[in-house]
Amino acid sequence: MDEFLSGAHDNCVKIDSITTSITNLSEKVEAIGTKVDNLQDDISHINGRLEIIGKGTKMELFDTLYHWKKILVDERGWASEAEKKEVKHIYEVYHDGLDGNGEGKLYFEQIISLPEEPRKSNN
Repeated sequence: MDEFLSGAHDNCVKIDSITTSITNLSEKVEAIGTKVDNLQDDISHINGRLEIIGKGTKMELFDTLYHWKKILVDERGWASEAEKKEVKHIYEVYHDGLDGNGEGKLYFEQIISLPEEPRKSNN
């Protein structure tokens, strides 16, 4: 009988040990869940900031296209190959990278269609 009771005691100790392990594991899983929730909050905050930065960058690039158009199309009437290349690079970031469209595309097309040197006058 003592052997039977001794075995039962050993089983109780094992069950207590397993219960303690499960409790510890549950606490760790809960802690991980809290960390994941905090990371999701951080990611949401970062995404919001990136959206604002993207909108600001898009506005700046549009403004840059506008000023290039004002100088090259409205005032000068021609654009060098290097200037066109620069405008193309700006437009690609504006359009392809930041989904810009509309007037920015119009400005780009007007600049790209300019002659690459001044017109010669017939004096």
